[in-house]
Amino acid sequence: MSQPRLIGELAVVALEATSGEFRPFCVFKVGNNAKRTNAATDGSRNPNWDAQVNMPIPHGYNQMSVQVLHEDPRGNQIICEGMVDLTKVLKEGECDDWYPLKQRGRDAGDIYLELTFYSVVKLSMDKICPILKN
Repeated sequence: MSQPRLIGELAVVALEATSGEFRPFCVFKVGNNAKRTNAATDGSRNPNWDAQVNMPIPHGYNQMSVQVLHEDPRGNQIICEGMVDLTKVLKEGECDDWYPLKQRGRDAGDIYLELTFYSVVKLSMDKICPILKN
């Protein structure tokens, strides 16, 4: 099976969250690519990471999943999760904002992400996200 063609790379900087606990870390996933931050060690319910991961962005993808997990030697546990619509950052190149997180369908806080998209080639929005054309 061939790999999807990459349209660029997304620099994701996880700065802080308004909900967390213990030794939380973040996992970001786009398509089949997943990257994680190191665990925050401040022990706060409002963790600070200031950590960057670089995500390859395949053609046709405009959503990124975010999970905040508790790092535990017995097995990592999901604290909360959410989806980030990448349409704006793919179009404009940058987008810094708070994104909502949920736990079992209930509001569980927010995460502040700084997103910067570096395109491989200059593409029109119609080519990056053909679904959004309608």
